[in-house]
Amino acid sequence: LVLAVSANPANVGVGQWSSSTGVVFANASSPLTNASSFAPGWNTGIWTITNGGCPPSADTMHIFANKKAAILTNDTTFCSAVSSFTIYGSVPEFQQSIFWSVNSGGGIIANPSSNPVLVTSLSFGENKIIYGFTHPVCATVRDTIVINYSSCESISEDIVTMFSPNNDGKNDFFTISGLNANYPECEVKIMNRWGGLVYESIGYASPWDGKFKDELVPVGTYFYTIRFNDTANKIVEGSITIIK
Repeated sequence: LVLAVSANPANVGVGQWSSSTGVVFANASSPLTNASSFAPGWNTGIWTITNGGCPPSADTMHIFANKKAAILTNDTTFCSAVSSFTIYGSVPEFQQSIFWSVNSGGGIIANPSSNPVLVTSLSFGENKIIYGFTHPVCATVRDTIVINYSSCESISEDIVTMFSPNNDGKNDFFTISGLNANYPECEVKIMNRWGGLVYESIGYASPWDGKFKDELVPVGTYFYTIRFNDTANKIVEGSITIIK
């Protein structure tokens, strides 16, 4: 921030700019000059005229420098059974007011004017949270944190290739570990070899039991498509074989 400042010239004697807060003046002896190096918050600029024979006269101006909002917590990737996270922000200056908001993803902020703040109900995947300061005169300033959240139950890299839905209590379902926990909005479709749809769901809370219209499908190979409906638009395709 560079600010042009002005004062009355000295009729007799000399004038001099000074500051009690570290403001730097390009030409401290000129009544018209530029000021810089403002600290966040209130700053002082003092113009003093001395002539040697009389007491010096001085006047002070007060300049408010808008403090930037800064999130002190780093961008984070974490897994937990609890979808909540505490975020810390910098302390505002006088007359600046705090606000938190969810920019993308999900989350609930119970008290958006507090610091630190607890964000609950984060969405799986990427969440962006904004921290900002408002001021009656100065512009609003913001900072953003990115939080990638997942369940600690990771998705298996090796999806099973066969199962036997014969109600013997062993391998009766087409299970995909961690899918529903991490991607509750995923879309799962399973087709037969001719492209006929035999299973479809949003989320995967109830794994496929090998049935279509309450009847077991014939043994053979079936083909699945999983749309994760995440920020990366990830899609996984493969085949699963039903055996007796």
